[in-house]
Amino acid sequence: MSRADELYVINRDMSVRSLRDGVRRRKPVVFPLPIVIDPDSTGPITDIQITDAGAPDPGSAEFSVADSGDGARGQDAVALSPDGTLSPDTAYPASNDAGFSFVLPVYALQETGGRYAASLKWLASTEPGGPIARLTVGFQRRMPGFTADHPIKEIAHEVSARIVYSVPVENGTDTPAESWLSIPLGAVNRVDGETSQLVFDLNTKADFDQLWSAMTDPAAKGRLELRCFATVGRRTWRQIIPSDFGVQDQVRFLDRGVLLTMMIKPPEWRHVRPARDRPQPHWRREDLARRVLRQPFSTVSEGVSAAHLSTVHTLNTAVLMRGFDAPLPAMMEVAPLDLTPATSREMLTQVFRPDLSEALDISDLRVGARRVVPTSAFIDKMGRPALIRTQAEAVQAIAFNFDVDVNAYMFDVPGDLRPSMTRVLLRAEFDAGEGRPPVVYYQDTAFPGRYYYEPQEFRIPRREEAPYLPAVSIAFFDVVEAADANENKILYRAHLAYRAVPYLDRAVLARLKRFLGEGAVLSALIPEQAALRLRLPDDAGTAFTESERTAATISLDDGIIDEVQLTPEALAAVITALQSGGLDGLVTASLPGAANTSIPIRLSLHEASGVLLERSFRGPVGAGRVRVTVRNRIESPLTIAEFLATPAGDGLAFPDASPGLQIAAGAQADIDYRLDPPGTVLTDLNPVLRMTVNPDMPLLLPSIMVNRGFSSQTFTLSLSIDPIYFGQVMPGDTEALAAVMIEFEGDTQIVLDAATLTDDVPLRLPILDWLLHRPRSEHYRYRVTNLHGASADICGRAGPWIDGLGAGAVAIVPAGA
Repeated sequence: MSRADELYVINRDMSVRSLRDGVRRRKPVVFPLPIVIDPDSTGPITDIQITDAGAPDPGSAEFSVADSGDGARGQDAVALSPDGTLSPDTAYPASNDAGFSFVLPVYALQETGGRYAASLKWLASTEPGGPIARLTVGFQRRMPGFTADHPIKEIAHEVSARIVYSVPVENGTDTPAESWLSIPLGAVNRVDGETSQLVFDLNTKADFDQLWSAMTDPAAKGRLELRCFATVGRRTWRQIIPSDFGVQDQVRFLDRGVLLTMMIKPPEWRHVRPARDRPQPHWRREDLARRVLRQPFSTVSEGVSAAHLSTVHTLNTAVLMRGFDAPLPAMMEVAPLDLTPATSREMLTQVFRPDLSEALDISDLRVGARRVVPTSAFIDKMGRPALIRTQAEAVQAIAFNFDVDVNAYMFDVPGDLRPSMTRVLLRAEFDAGEGRPPVVYYQDTAFPGRYYYEPQEFRIPRREEAPYLPAVSIAFFDVVEAADANENKILYRAHLAYRAVPYLDRAVLARLKRFLGEGAVLSALIPEQAALRLRLPDDAGTAFTESERTAATISLDDGIIDEVQLTPEALAAVITALQSGGLDGLVTASLPGAANTSIPIRLSLHEASGVLLERSFRGPVGAGRVRVTVRNRIESPLTIAEFLATPAGDGLAFPDASPGLQIAAGAQADIDYRLDPPGTVLTDLNPVLRMTVNPDMPLLLPSIMVNRGFSSQTFTLSLSIDPIYFGQVMPGDTEALAAVMIEFEGDTQIVLDAATLTDDVPLRLPILDWLLHRPRSEHYRYRVTNLHGASADICGRAGPWIDGLGAGAVAIVPAGA
C-alpha cells in the first residue's frame, strides 16, 4: 500500500517503484509507461513494450512517470492525491485539470424493502469436490452529491473482501482474552453503475462452521473489511534517480513532457567557475529562472509559456533541436549546430528548473524538521514534480454480524447442519528442552490441526526468488536545503528499507510439530496493536539510542516493514552492526492472554530467516543410514553451527557430522544420518540445522544498493594547466582553445582557462569503497572537454575517461594534445 512517506526510485525506462517495494513480499503491480502527445504535435506515436511480471498483486505496487498532465492525450487522467494515499468519499482533482473530480465511493450493504441483499445458502446437491455452501453479498456504492459546476466521477478501482472476527481465548485466568482472525472472501465485482456483489463458495463443513460462527455469534463481532485498490497520481519531490542519463535519454523524457532537472544552479552544484572577466553564458540568465507552482498543482504559473517540441533529430549523437512553439530558456539563441552532446546535456538539466526557494517552501521532503528538495528530479514544463502513478489502498469496514432469528431470510441452511459448538483458542506452552525458552501456542477447537504461536523474535528474511538476497534496500539521496547566508547546503543521506518476519527456532519448531502430530499447521498470531522501538545510531554514528518507529507497518503474520533515514556516518555504523550482532529492538504487541508482550527484533545479515540451502535426498548409503546433499544458494558462505536430530517418519534421524562445517557460496556438502529405528523407509529428509551467514559484504552491498552514493568525507585534488595550450587549435578541433572543462564522474566539474590556471576541487569518497574501507576509496575518473568561443561556452573535442587515485596534484592536458 502506498504511503505518504514513500521514496520513489525512477529508472532509466521511466518505470518507478517505491524503496519499500524492494523488500515487500509480494510482487509489485506493473503499469504501462505513458506516452505524452502534445496537442499541437503531429509526430508519430511510439508504443513502449513492458515485460510481463506476472499477475497484479494488490498488496504492493509499481509505478510509472506519467505525462505532464496539461492536456496530453496519451494517458487517461487519474485522481491526483497530494500524498499518494486514498480515502473514500473524498474529492480528488483530475491530473489533467479536466474540470471534474474523482471520488472513491462508500460501500454499504445493499438493502431492498428493508432486507439485506445477502444470503448464506446450503447447496443441497453438488458434484463431488464442488462447493457445499455459498455466501452472496450485495453492496451499494454511494457517491456524494455534485453540481454542474463541480462534476465528479467514480475512481476506477478493484475490491477484495475478508471477514474479521474475534475468538475467545482460554488462558487459564479470570481475565477475558480474545484473538482476531480473518477469512478471505475474494473479489467484489461490479454489477451496474451503483451496485456490486460478492460470491464466495465454501468447500468443507469446517469452513462453513467458521463462517457461520463469524456471521452469527454476537461475541465474534464480525465485520467485513473491503480493501479498495486504485491507481492515483502524485506529484512529489521524494524522487531517487539511480542512473546517469544522457542526451538521448533526455529526448525520450521530453516525449513524456518531463526532463531530469538539476535543482540548483551549476555554479552551486558543479563548482563551474567562469573566467574573471567572462560574462555569464546567456542560458544562465537570472531573468530566465522558472517559477514553481504552489499547491495544488493545477494551473500554469504566471509568466511561464508552454513549450512544445515539434521535432527532434539526432546526428552523430549531437542533438539538434528546432521548431519550438515557444523558446525554451536554455536553448535560446543557441545555434543548433552548436548543441554538442556536452552542451545539450548541461542545458537540458536546467530547462524546467523551478525557483529553488519556492520549491523548498512547498516541498513534501524533509530532513528532520527542515524542508529539502533532491539535487536532481524529474520536472515537467511548468516547474512541477513529474506526475507519478501509484496504486493506493483504502480500507472500508462494514458490520457483518446478524441475529439468525431476526434475519432468518438470509440463512437457507437446514437446522441439523447449523453448528452449535462455540469456537475457542486454547492457550498452552511447549518446552523444547535444552534450556530453550518455552513456546506459547494456541489450539483452535474448531480446527483440530490448526495452531497459532507467538514468535520468539523478528529477523530479516531472505527473498524467495533468486538471487535470494536479504530483504534490505539502500538508496542514497543527496538533497539541498536553504541556508541563512543565501548559500544552499547539500546534505547527503541514505535511506535503508527493511522487512523483518516472525522467527521461531527451527529446532523448536520441528519438535513442536512432532509433538502436535502430523498435519499440524502453525501460524503466527495477529496482534490487536503493535509498536516498534529500535536502537539506531546518531548522525555521527558513534552512539546508539532507542528510537520509536512510528512509521513502521507491523503485523505478526506479514512482518515489519520500515524505512530509516541515515547520515553516511550512521549508515557505516549500521553496516558494521548488520555484519555481526545486528540492530536490536522490541516489538510491543497486544496478544491473546497477555496485556502486552515484548518480542525482540534483531536486524542482522549474520543471522537470517528463510531458506538458505537447497537439498537433494540421495537415499541409503549403508545399513540404517541415508544421505542428504545440501547446496548453499546464496552469495555468502554459510557456517552450520549445530546439526540437530531431524524427524524421519515415525522416528528420528541423527546427523553424523561435526559442528562448524562451512559451505562456500554455490558449494555443496553431504550430510549422513543414522535412522532410529534403523528400518525406517524414507523418500525425503529435511535437515534441521542451525546456521549463520558470513556475509560477503563486497558482493552483497552492491546488490542491495539501488544507486551509487557518496560519503560526506572528501579528498582534494589540486588541478593545474600549462597556459601554452590556450589560443592554439587542438588536434580534432577547428577553433582556438579558450578553456577546458574537467568533469569528474558522478561528482563535480571545473573550468580552467588563461585567467584561472589552477584550482582545488574537493571530491567525495564513493560510499561503497568508504564503507568497506578499501584502499582505493580515493579512486576517481575524469575527462577533459575543450571549450571554444569568446565566452568559452561552445564545447569542442572531449577526451577519454582517465583514472586517478589519491589526493594531490593533477596536471590537466586538453583533449587531443
